[in-house]
Amino acid sequence: MESLTDIELEFVKLVCQGLLHEEIAKRLFRSIHTISGYRESVRRKTNSETMAQAIATLYGYGILKPSSSYEHIRTRSRLPTSYGGEDSGPVEKLIP
Repeated sequence: MESLTDIELEFVKLVCQGLLHEEIAKRLFRSIHTISGYRESVRRKTNSETMAQAIATLYGYGILKPSSSYEHIRTRSRLPTSYGGEDSGPVEKLIP
């Protein structure tokens, strides 16, 4: 596998935190076009068709490590109301 640049690795870590490409662009002070380029480069370098495959590959090679906490789960992520009757609240409340 071809090595990722530091900025590509930072991009992948932000994707793993659940950030949207627009949010990543703002955080890295890059254009959305540049962020899309990072995505394509990471997919090409990991020989993956999707970012999910790329991330799995990077975990498999030990380049990414599992987080020791669930802080990276977005508070805006919510389960559909069918799971809890009412709005079930943030996903991390459901994780032990």
